[in-house]
Amino acid sequence: MSDNRVDPWKKHYVTGTLPQLNNDRLSWLDPMFPSMDPLTLRLDPPSTNALPKPSPAELDDLYLSERLQKHFMYGLTTWEAAILASAEDYTAYDESDHTTANDLCVDEDSWLRVWQKYRWRIDFVQQQHWTGNAGRKWTVDDPFLWKELSKCIQLADNILRVSATEPWLRMLLSKDGLESVKVEVPYGSKNWEQIWRVKNDTSFMTTTQAVLDFFEDPEFYTAVLWAFKDHSTNFVASENGSAEVGTTHQTYNAHRRLSPITLDIVYLQTMLDPSATAVSKRLALHLQALTIVHELMFGAREYYPEMGHSWEGSTLGGSLFGIESLETGSHYRNSNAAGIIAGLAVWPNINSHTWHETYGVALCIPSYRTTWPAPALWDTSFRSGDFWNKIVPKYGPGALKMPKPLVDVTIEDAPFKSAGGPVPSQARWVMGYIPPEWHRKSLGTLARRLTSRRRAYQTRRPWFPDTFAMWQMTPWSWTDFRRELNVALTIHFVRRGLVDQLYLQSMIFRLIHPLVIGVKFPEGRVSMQIPPEFEHVNKECAVQAWFFRAIGILMVASLPAHDGEVVPEREPSHYSNPNPWKIKASVATALNSAERSDLSAAMRYLYRNRHKYDGFRMDKRHHAPDPPKNRLNLRRDLIELAVSCWDAFEAVCDLPLGLRGAFFTTVNDMTAQLKADLGNDYRSWLDFNFRMPEYAGVWENGRATGLEKFKEVLKDGWDAMSPAFGEEAVLRFNGEPVKDPGHIEIEPTWAIGCVGIAGDVVPVDQRPGKGDFKYFTASQIYDQVVEEGKPVLIAEEGIHLNIFLVSDVKELLGNITEEQLNTITSKEFNGQQLKPEALKLLRQAAPNLVPLGRAMRIWREDEIALCDGTNGYPFCVRIADSVFDLTDVDYLDNAGPDKRVNVLEILRSTPGGNPSQKLLQAGVFPRAVSDQISRYRIGYVNSKVPRATHRHHERTFTEKTLRRYEFVDCSMYVAIHDKVYDITNHIMLHPGGERLLVENGGRDITELFNKHHPKSKDELIESLQAVHIGRIVENRSETVLLDGLPSPEVVHHDEILLRNEIYSVRALIDSAENYRLVEALRPYLGKDATQALAAEDDDEGPLTTFARMKGFIVAMTDPKKTQLRNMSIPELRGFDGLDGRLAYVAVDGLIYDVTDVIDFGHKNRNYDNLRNYVGHSIQSDDVLAEYVKNNCEHRLCARLIDFRYADSGPEKFVWNAKRWRPSENHPPLWGYRPPNPPSPPQPYEVAPYPHFQMLEDKYGVQDFFDGPNANTASEVLDSLVNPAGGYEADSDDSDSAQTVYVVQSYQPVMASRYGRNRGKMDVKRRLKEKHRIQRLRGKKTPGIRPRPDDGSVGIEESVCSKRKVHFAKEDGPEKRWKIFEYSTE
Repeated sequence: MSDNRVDPWKKHYVTGTLPQLNNDRLSWLDPMFPSMDPLTLRLDPPSTNALPKPSPAELDDLYLSERLQKHFMYGLTTWEAAILASAEDYTAYDESDHTTANDLCVDEDSWLRVWQKYRWRIDFVQQQHWTGNAGRKWTVDDPFLWKELSKCIQLADNILRVSATEPWLRMLLSKDGLESVKVEVPYGSKNWEQIWRVKNDTSFMTTTQAVLDFFEDPEFYTAVLWAFKDHSTNFVASENGSAEVGTTHQTYNAHRRLSPITLDIVYLQTMLDPSATAVSKRLALHLQALTIVHELMFGAREYYPEMGHSWEGSTLGGSLFGIESLETGSHYRNSNAAGIIAGLAVWPNINSHTWHETYGVALCIPSYRTTWPAPALWDTSFRSGDFWNKIVPKYGPGALKMPKPLVDVTIEDAPFKSAGGPVPSQARWVMGYIPPEWHRKSLGTLARRLTSRRRAYQTRRPWFPDTFAMWQMTPWSWTDFRRELNVALTIHFVRRGLVDQLYLQSMIFRLIHPLVIGVKFPEGRVSMQIPPEFEHVNKECAVQAWFFRAIGILMVASLPAHDGEVVPEREPSHYSNPNPWKIKASVATALNSAERSDLSAAMRYLYRNRHKYDGFRMDKRHHAPDPPKNRLNLRRDLIELAVSCWDAFEAVCDLPLGLRGAFFTTVNDMTAQLKADLGNDYRSWLDFNFRMPEYAGVWENGRATGLEKFKEVLKDGWDAMSPAFGEEAVLRFNGEPVKDPGHIEIEPTWAIGCVGIAGDVVPVDQRPGKGDFKYFTASQIYDQVVEEGKPVLIAEEGIHLNIFLVSDVKELLGNITEEQLNTITSKEFNGQQLKPEALKLLRQAAPNLVPLGRAMRIWREDEIALCDGTNGYPFCVRIADSVFDLTDVDYLDNAGPDKRVNVLEILRSTPGGNPSQKLLQAGVFPRAVSDQISRYRIGYVNSKVPRATHRHHERTFTEKTLRRYEFVDCSMYVAIHDKVYDITNHIMLHPGGERLLVENGGRDITELFNKHHPKSKDELIESLQAVHIGRIVENRSETVLLDGLPSPEVVHHDEILLRNEIYSVRALIDSAENYRLVEALRPYLGKDATQALAAEDDDEGPLTTFARMKGFIVAMTDPKKTQLRNMSIPELRGFDGLDGRLAYVAVDGLIYDVTDVIDFGHKNRNYDNLRNYVGHSIQSDDVLAEYVKNNCEHRLCARLIDFRYADSGPEKFVWNAKRWRPSENHPPLWGYRPPNPPSPPQPYEVAPYPHFQMLEDKYGVQDFFDGPNANTASEVLDSLVNPAGGYEADSDDSDSAQTVYVVQSYQPVMASRYGRNRGKMDVKRRLKEKHRIQRLRGKKTPGIRPRPDDGSVGIEESVCSKRKVHFAKEDGPEKRWKIFEYSTE
């Protein structure tokens, strides 16, 4: 996509870029397809020409963007919202006077006294920020500000006067209009809670004039003090991700109640912003006016009954919302709330969050969030004089209600999330809707316009159904978790403060839900538990959750060790500034003492009650008994547990191309970092470098699936509420293939597979057994030829690539010459290969010639499937990337926890397939089986390795840190011309052999590369870009040397040290990437700013922003080392590498851990004699000793001494030579039923969201994603164009009916959960124990929250304030696990 489409949306709407999520860094509001002018909101003219199919990366951007658009714009995409926002285009001519006239006059003299200009007596000084916000004084003395604010107040005054005629407000302000009642929440739970509500008895209703008199009463309006605020000064987003655009406070001054009301400047900023569009300014005015009235209602006691109903619900028909920005942390500073449309939502929203926070009760059922997108004619009408003078007097307060022709219903509840969060549906037309008389024609035109455009774009995007269906079946569609991962990578893993650890813990809890990770003492091994509350984890609707659980557990392993700490409540550092609220200078001298005292008290209250960081307790993490090796083992357990979750994901989901490579690259990198952290006793942060690779649009087999496959998944997915719950637990994305219209036939079976030269299948009895041959990779073949000095030829016979000596072939073909040999061979990937004609002659001459071995080949999925052991084909299976021939295997050792699982029987049950899922279900790790049958490996499936796609995503290495990656069995990196390449999967394909690479892994091989590739180096470098992952930078030592001498200064005057990375500000200046950032970094030049970075409050602070720019790293320092521990000669002898013990060697009094060298370095000839010295000093082999000293510095672990006292003083610890072994943590998977193929999709169908169909079957709820054509039913258009009559029906009645319908559908579920199966006292006890909110602020309440040292387990620490804290604890004689849940606020 061209860059000229990026800037306009960011400029005019300032909605953020979703960094790291979309490839082109587009605003999420950018419609992308179809293109649209952001200023005029004009769409491309309708056309019948199909839009070209985007690339997979562009599809990911598109679907990610559209999902977010639907979430934040009430079920509409940007182009659909633009149609609703363009009121002038669909307003009927005879309805335009009261719809789009924009002739509302401001008459300040007619306003209620509560908001007349002289009541705005407090000025607000906005704080400056380095990003460009120069700060501003917000005062009504500013004529430009007052001009816009007065429009809002005029509109608010009109709205309030009309609302005074509404029964709800008249009951609220009557003397006895409220009542306190007990209600059962949730229904059927026998749990009764006290709430306030408006009485049903209207005899208590006061008059309209009495309501207006209430607001005109001096006792009331003199207590209301208006002020401005800037929510962005909090620097972090609120818990629910939305700004408080208005807040009503309550305080006292000399026993007089005051109600300071602060309005966020976000709407006024939009109205004053010259770059904001007319649509955004109009919407901001509307939202600001309604916010003013809403906040005034809180001063009039609305907070009492709001959970039952609110002023917005009574007057407007629901709770009003505007657009929200998606920038992380301080995103409200960078957003001016410039949106396109507003919307209403049902209030209260009955879900687990609101009910838990309000009543201490969490729902155990899925709930709905119902919203209605607002047609722009609603807010444009409010600016029309005719609307207030003609329409409102005629139709009364019902004229203020928002038209609701469209509805969006989203399912949201944690246990039932299908994609890591609420998945929005497409807004649909409300069947039977009766439009109001004054907008009847206009809404009819809108319906026809939107419907025709939906049809047109469905036709123009023929690629949408299939590509969207496949995208939904991958982790890329989990937008909420992708956003969480992005925040972790760009903020918390960059800044690394205590607060960042807290937020990461909370994030990890959400990612791994419902798993609970604990530590078994005294051995200090990691365990994984499923709490009884979630023992049926298969209630989830999508198994991609296993992928994010694996990522979450890797994040746990990357966090540093912590000894526990209580962090008190604190103010942000920028609060040292003076009070930003001041009494307006123009009225200061005219105030009497009482007024001045009230204003001073209000300003002091606002200053004291600004945002603060809540106190919290950081519990112990990675806590294990000495020696430090136990902590190493604990963190390796976590990495292994993450791999087990990955195994579960791979077993039950089709694997998208590139994801495995990205995951295991991160696993191997973290393992290498952890092993190198001995100097800090394995306590450090680990760099967490995982990023979602670019979406490839295909599975690992190179094929893409579509809507048919998705329907197959939907048909055979998890059944959350089935009576046979738990039997059909695994949602699988594979099954019987269904041909789609674009299906391409592969070649027939007789053309591939194990066939002879003439096409005949080779009889089984004529094929040598698998064990008779050794298989070689292309690089091994080259090494064999070089070592033996005997050239070989490859002959393709059936599925095998047989290897023969060139001398034997020449002789059998009649002693042909070298020139003749060249004419009958061709250069192929594995080397010189005989042509088919020559191979036929060879077999005629020597039919029984036995090859020397066979070459491994790259297999396709269809080839593996053919090898099912029948019709002359071998019996093959695939595990991970490897293909194994088990034709002649008749025995394998049993496996599993009790060694009773018949592994061979499971492998035999999946001919030509992948047995990983069945192995996991039996409690056997596929990787262990792969190791057991490694000698039967005959080939591999080529996998994609992730590469760095952005200069600031590249990893940085020094020559020292590069040495950690030297073995192909783990990860092998090399550097060429200061660029680092991951050649782990490339080495077996290297036509120049593997020996040279094996002996130089983890090193700079530029000289060798130039020597062996003098002519083709440019071409080869270009081909290596696919595995380019980072670059080499300078190493500057700042550690204390072994002899105790300090190193010289390492940070230059134009550089900044952040942890062990040195960033160049000069490079930032030369790049012209961010001049404002350069100025903000000046105080830190030439210094170590690591502590300042960790203490930075602002998520977009200068150091946090600079630390994300990895492209400006110019050097790295050595990590600070602790003193090496001492090891005696007798203790060293115990580390002999035998019988599960570690392998150590000593050179010149220093001890090196060479366990990995013994395990993985056997191919490196320089280590040939190393095994002879394990457990001893290398004394008689000077060459080996020198090689170890020069190449194993990163493996230093101890000093060698003659003798030590291990039972006293600083030496009081015991060396343990036992190796780390992975613990048996098996993910909970259940049985699998082969799916039945669904019916082919109809032409109009699009990919629905799976959980909607599931809940429709169970609860009788309508399908909320029927496809675009489902929204074009004739009865919908008829009801809009020719309504049955009258104005809009009472929205409250329809809302209530819908809510009751939904709740009634849940009654049997809740009765079963809370009523019939448990007694009343048991219910009360569990609810109080599990769900009661403890309102804490930086304090610990004794006896409430279980601590880790009493046997409880969690993520080893509490999560942040205002969030749930989960611990699991063994309870009772049966030692069952119980969950304890608390929230702090």
